[in-house]
Amino acid sequence: MSMGLIDDELQEVNKLCQHVITGSKLVSCVQTMVRVEIRRTAFKHIVACIQFPSDYPRSPLLIELKSKTLSDKLLDGLTNVCEQEAKKILGKPQEELLLMLEDVPILTTQEMWLQQVGAPRQFDMQVTASLNKQFPDH
Repeated sequence: MSMGLIDDELQEVNKLCQHVITGSKLVSCVQTMVRVEIRRTAFKHIVACIQFPSDYPRSPLLIELKSKTLSDKLLDGLTNVCEQEAKKILGKPQEELLLMLEDVPILTTQEMWLQQVGAPRQFDMQVTASLNKQFPDH
């Protein structure tokens, strides 16, 4: 693992969260775990947990996205997009993957479904149909 490269990327993540990614909060920014909370509204809130694999940058970042308000299917789709992009830029700094989470297209965010307390989010027929259309491979 290239410690100098990782240290440089950690500094860049810190700058991105402070100056570029609106509504972001850097919870942890160390070599073992980067954790960033990105909040657009009370209902559009996502947590990105990122780890550097031992052979980084020859292997892509390990990415986990979490949210209490966004559907698992949407999170899986966003995670897959991030993982695909990480594979495209192997050998190069990958901290800018966080920018992808900031730039979730407006059409996507307009289609996001919220979980009502006590009601499973997949229960509604419209939600199920929309999620199946958006993510047919899941």
